[in-house]
Amino acid sequence: MSMLQGSPWLLAHKSMLETNKPRKISLYGKDYVMWKDARGNINAIENACPHMGAMLSAGWCAAKSDGTSAVVCPFHALEFDPQGRTILPGSNKQTLPQLATLELIIQGDFIWSYGGYEPKIPIPNILDEIAAGYDFIGSTGDCSVETDLLSMLLNMHDYNHQNGTHRELFKITEVRFDRALKMAKVVVEQDADILTKIYPNTPQKIRLNNEVGMDWVRRNFQSFPEIKTPIKN
Repeated sequence: MSMLQGSPWLLAHKSMLETNKPRKISLYGKDYVMWKDARGNINAIENACPHMGAMLSAGWCAAKSDGTSAVVCPFHALEFDPQGRTILPGSNKQTLPQLATLELIIQGDFIWSYGGYEPKIPIPNILDEIAAGYDFIGSTGDCSVETDLLSMLLNMHDYNHQNGTHRELFKITEVRFDRALKMAKVVVEQDADILTKIYPNTPQKIRLNNEVGMDWVRRNFQSFPEIKTPIKN
């Protein structure tokens, strides 16, 4: 099970969505366009315009008088509402839904989705618990990377790659608050870069210290949706 169907996926924090500005997201190999209207409603539909396949996320939003909005195709300016319906030029009739919607689950300021699959595990509440104790100052390090899921999860739980992947950060002698987000952005970019330089499924013949987190990832990836407890070294 390479993509862990039935897992909840964190798509975005609300602060990452500007009002009436489309944003592309990808889930299970499909692209969607997500946008927030002036009323705070968050919508997501398939990203490919059903006319000639233009990316709706490359278009713009048309605001309505009631505070809602539609996403507009950048190619021929067709407007699609949150249900994926449009009105063809020369017609005053609304079409049936032409684009599938992505079901979103909003918990606090976090936006989740199961990607259309039956939920197998619940949405964790740890992010809400962490967020309750901090003031949110912004998001950074937003990028896309083409990699296999297991390599990405292993990278997130690898405590030994700072000497290689993040070696440039060791030159930093002072961290100022106003530069904290920029430094976090560097960390994300470095991790994204190294993931493009990995051969997936390479047999591991060498082990380093403190790989308990990576072992836990491998065991859970194989046993999903059953959750394994970490084994201490």
